[in-house]
Amino acid sequence: MNKGKITFGKIQLKSAAPATATSQPDTSASGFGSFGRIEPPPEPGPSSSKPSSSADVDKIASDLENSRMQELMGISGFGRKAQQFDINEMIQAARKNAPRAEVDTAAIQKEESEDEEEDDEVIGPMPGMVAAGAATVATTVGRKKERGSDEEEDSDEDDDDDDFDEDAPINKIPNSHEVEMRHGSKAVISLAADPSGVRLATGSVDYNLNFWDFSGMDKSMKSFRSLQPCENHPIRDLHYSGTGDMILVISGSSQAKVLDRDGFEKMECVKGDQYITDMTRTKGHVAGLTGGSWNYIKKEEFLTSAMDSTLRTWVFARSKEQKNVIKTRAQGGLKTVPTTCAYNRDATLIAAGCSDGSIQT
Repeated sequence: MNKGKITFGKIQLKSAAPATATSQPDTSASGFGSFGRIEPPPEPGPSSSKPSSSADVDKIASDLENSRMQELMGISGFGRKAQQFDINEMIQAARKNAPRAEVDTAAIQKEESEDEEEDDEVIGPMPGMVAAGAATVATTVGRKKERGSDEEEDSDEDDDDDDFDEDAPINKIPNSHEVEMRHGSKAVISLAADPSGVRLATGSVDYNLNFWDFSGMDKSMKSFRSLQPCENHPIRDLHYSGTGDMILVISGSSQAKVLDRDGFEKMECVKGDQYITDMTRTKGHVAGLTGGSWNYIKKEEFLTSAMDSTLRTWVFARSKEQKNVIKTRAQGGLKTVPTTCAYNRDATLIAAGCSDGSIQT
């Protein structure tokens, strides 16, 4: 059976691309295409007069969306400017439209009439009574002056009677004459006069001890000797002996000193051991002194008190150790500090005033 031959014609497609378009590279050489971004087709040139249909569709859609939003929110339109107001014009308009207060003319006229009536009234006494009133005032003033002068005279007489009152304690002091003597610029805390009354010793917190001699003193009223017997310790107490030839110096230190009439040192008490707790076993005081006194019977014996809660008796000839030790105790058995001490006239008793308010003998 003889069959005819099959032939294929040539198929040709019309390309929509312009003639100026660049030819795409041939990718059929291999099994895979080339990697890279696919470029969009070129936009039409300016010669085209009709806009694209996609742009028109977008514009219509946006207009519809805006209109729906306005209806939902109740806004008549977007992009309008806010209304501006002039504050000054508004204030002026408010002032013009404000209601004015009505003037009460009747009340003003009434007040003016009352003021005129007050001006017409007479102030003060009548002219005929001025002379009589002045005379009465003058007589009363004269009587008051007389009474005041009488009362002043009576008060002066009473004051004079008080000044010369014999029972007053101040009138018992023979202070017909007085002088002022300057020890220094600091406070004087101790005084002592010898039995004859010729010498006076003063001690101060400025560590100075001054000797005054009234028999040889001139008009300058100055001391004839000033010294610091205890270095940097204030002079708390001074006592002349019964004969007046020695003076006991009690200072802030733990060692008492005995000086002669001219201020030269004759004796210094020993200092105790601070590391011994039993005060009876120490040879002297271990704390600052508070007071002292001479024995009125035994001229060379004296007494001292200190803040170590002890009283100690000393003999002038023996300065190495005290003679007796007395401890001061409070009511509960605890230690108490003696602030002062003294002998009685017979030298049989020793009294001590303590810091707890007690007086122990």
